[in-house]
Amino acid sequence: MRFQRLKAQAFGCLKDWESPPLKPGLILVCGRNESGKSTLFNLITTLFYGWYPANRDANPYVPWGEAEAACEGELLLEEGEVVTVSRRLRSTPIGMLIQEDEVVEIRNRTLPYVEVLPRDVFREVYAIELRNLKFPEHSAWEAMQQQLLGGQFSSFLRPVSEVVRELDDEANRLWRPDRRGRPRARDIGERLKELRASLEEARAREERLRRAQMELVERQRMLEKDIARKAELMAYIDRCERLNPVRKKLKRIQELKEASAYASDYDDLPPDPAQRLEYIDRQLEDLRLQRARLEGKKRQLEGVIKACTERDKALLNHAGEIKLLVKSYDRIKADQDELNNIETDIKSWGEQLRRHASEVLVGGWKPELAEIVNAVDAAALKAGIDSFRQAREQYQEQLNRVEALRVRLGQRRGARYVPWLSGAFSIMGMLGFILSGASAMRFVSAIVMVTGVVLLLAWWLFGGRTAEYGELELEERRLAQLHDRVNEERSQIQKLIKGVPLALQRLENPDSTLLVDIGRLKELLERIKESSRRRDVLVERIKQNEHRVLKLLKACGLDKNGVESFRLLCDSEHHDGDSNVSGSRLSSANTCSDFGAGNFGVVYSGYSHGIDVARQGDVLSAIDLLEVALQEAERRYQDAQAAKSQMEDLESELSRVNGTVVQLEREKNYILGRLEELPGEDINARIDGLMKARELARQADSFLEDLRRDYPDLDDIRQQIMELTQKDEEWIFDDEMLARAKAERDQIEQELNALNSEIGTLKKEIELGMGQGNMDEIEGEIAVLEWELKKIVRQRDRILLLKNLILEAEKRFREEHQPDVLKKAGRYLSIITDGRYTRLFTKEGQQAGLLVKCGYSDELIEVGEGFLSRGTLEQIYLSLRLAFIEHLDPGGRSMPVFLDEVFVNWDGFRLDNGFGLLKELAQQRQVFIFTCHDWLVERLVGKLDVQVVELQI
Repeated sequence: MRFQRLKAQAFGCLKDWESPPLKPGLILVCGRNESGKSTLFNLITTLFYGWYPANRDANPYVPWGEAEAACEGELLLEEGEVVTVSRRLRSTPIGMLIQEDEVVEIRNRTLPYVEVLPRDVFREVYAIELRNLKFPEHSAWEAMQQQLLGGQFSSFLRPVSEVVRELDDEANRLWRPDRRGRPRARDIGERLKELRASLEEARAREERLRRAQMELVERQRMLEKDIARKAELMAYIDRCERLNPVRKKLKRIQELKEASAYASDYDDLPPDPAQRLEYIDRQLEDLRLQRARLEGKKRQLEGVIKACTERDKALLNHAGEIKLLVKSYDRIKADQDELNNIETDIKSWGEQLRRHASEVLVGGWKPELAEIVNAVDAAALKAGIDSFRQAREQYQEQLNRVEALRVRLGQRRGARYVPWLSGAFSIMGMLGFILSGASAMRFVSAIVMVTGVVLLLAWWLFGGRTAEYGELELEERRLAQLHDRVNEERSQIQKLIKGVPLALQRLENPDSTLLVDIGRLKELLERIKESSRRRDVLVERIKQNEHRVLKLLKACGLDKNGVESFRLLCDSEHHDGDSNVSGSRLSSANTCSDFGAGNFGVVYSGYSHGIDVARQGDVLSAIDLLEVALQEAERRYQDAQAAKSQMEDLESELSRVNGTVVQLEREKNYILGRLEELPGEDINARIDGLMKARELARQADSFLEDLRRDYPDLDDIRQQIMELTQKDEEWIFDDEMLARAKAERDQIEQELNALNSEIGTLKKEIELGMGQGNMDEIEGEIAVLEWELKKIVRQRDRILLLKNLILEAEKRFREEHQPDVLKKAGRYLSIITDGRYTRLFTKEGQQAGLLVKCGYSDELIEVGEGFLSRGTLEQIYLSLRLAFIEHLDPGGRSMPVFLDEVFVNWDGFRLDNGFGLLKELAQQRQVFIFTCHDWLVERLVGKLDVQVVELQI
């Protein structure tokens, strides 16, 4: 895998930057400090793994003042396929992967070619910077070890150290041999000690509870007896202290009420009639002035209500439809834009259809072919092509078999004369043997006869069976059948695509490309059909919207004459300074006059030629017109409604004032009439007599109110007094008897307090004893905890056994697989140092680290500061990363390597050795070298074949 091109539209300090065509092998990226070398590497990392962080405000590579960051790269894969990766970071990340004619949306996901290689491992191993030439970070080292030992990065596999650490933590949570922490076993042991102590306490507690219950019954019996005696004493004391004073006050109240009895008949008069009559006269004068002011304001509100015209009412009646139209403004505009896009798509797909048809069909595309192509059954065509190919292959095999048989029979054709020749020899020999008698010819004839028989036997044994012509005839018949089958399959395919004007050669030899071409034609026809259907829907929807708008304009009185009057109304309102139309979609102004000078002019000029000739562009402007007209109507309607609301309040206030005037006049006449009924020489004398009687009544009420305040249960007390009076109870009491009753009452109260305290103590003791648990519950909890303690011991033993098994298995597996990486790293190190250091080893123990072997003394030296020079340490860690790279390539793909200033601390001969290693590495993968040093650029260009890319930001 290698990059062919890199492009940064806006990425950090790189803006509108594009690399030259990138070659395989070594690529030297040179530039001054802060020229974008690190930014270029992060651009490549972003192409592979997506944006991190995937937030425009938090990502450091979004250029200052730009709305987005964007980058693009072209990759050549090992299979020879070229793909393009494009990524953008706006409010959300966007990613596209272009493979030939297919575009895959990847959003912010990792490329599928590197998804098994984590981002931190890629940055740690493949991006080798001078400051990072050290032992890998712990997380990256664990991930690389997992890759080397497990063969792949698996999300369900976890590092062994993490699993072992968790097993130790789990075992320590169950039981620990020391006193550290709070393991579960220690908590259970302490709880068992507490429960056993509680069991002994429970036994003693139950005995104390039994004795306390017996004592409680005795105290409750004594309490009931004292309560009954106290009730008798309280009744006597209550009668002495509470009922007698109340009886005396009630008698005085009765006397006052009898003296002021006639005043209750005039309770309907005010408390001070003279003052009330003076107040009524002043109120009547104020109310008459207020009524005149309210009537003037009423006439003003009636003028505001009349300002709301019938056209405003028509607009408000259709307000819901207008608002729906306003809400659908964006949708209508979107429909128009979508209609234009669909028309463009239909033209594009039609052009593709004609272009493809010109390559596939004889005579190019014709409209009448659409139904014929759509009628082709793709599944049946595929099955027919497969059957034809199979039949043709069988026919070719049979033809080869027949040809071979014919050749073989042609070679054996001379053997057909052997039977005749052997028969002639046998007959001649037999005749000579019979006719020759006893002469020497008889012996010769016998030899000739035996030769004929031997030839016949040889022909029958070795040549007769292979020269049979029946097999050839049978194979030829099979060949003819297969030929008929090929023609039949070809005819079947021609029936399936009947009417499609294909070339004769393709009809004679149909193959899978025919299916692909037919499928492409059907796909383009389906796209055109679907887009046409969508276009018809949009056209119909746009027509419906136009009809709705025209209908609303007519219904609201905004036809040709209505529009002119609306414009004049808006102009007049603007000149009067009363227009305040807000919320319009027009951005030029908010006033009605501005609308008339802006889009209103377009709408007005469009509708002045007749409302039935509205165009698509006028529909949106007409919606704006309806919106502004509705806002004006709503404003006048709201003013009218506010005026009506004020009118209602005003009429209510006016009605209240009139009613108050009538009420006050009626009250004045009533007071004067009632005063005439009282005794006295004039009205002032009558009022003074009434006021004195009311004073006596107030005194009686005051005494009664004080009595009720002092005795809230006065009604009950009065009832008790009446009952005792009816029983002839005497209301004379002895002070000595009252004192003895109080002393006995106090003594009983002390006894009751002591008994209640003792009873409360006993009940509390019993309640606490019952709530502390019984012996059965404690014994059951002890048994459960003892069983759980045994379970913890078994569980901890299993965990420790599992931990030891994992450690042993990991150790064996690591010993078997890891040395290969270290051997390769040692080979690289030996090349760089000319054999001074030859091998690398991992340190045993908890702390990860390396040891290096000195080639001259076989000494093992720890890889770290203080043991080796800085340049040697950098060379060791570079060798280790190069060895890891060969094992970490995802899916066998050779990932590019990035080296940033890794050679600046190398001496002369090791630098040349490093260049040789670079040359070897460049034969396997693409290598990017970043530097700002001119001497390194000159030396690399002089030693190696490199492509130089200069960064000048």
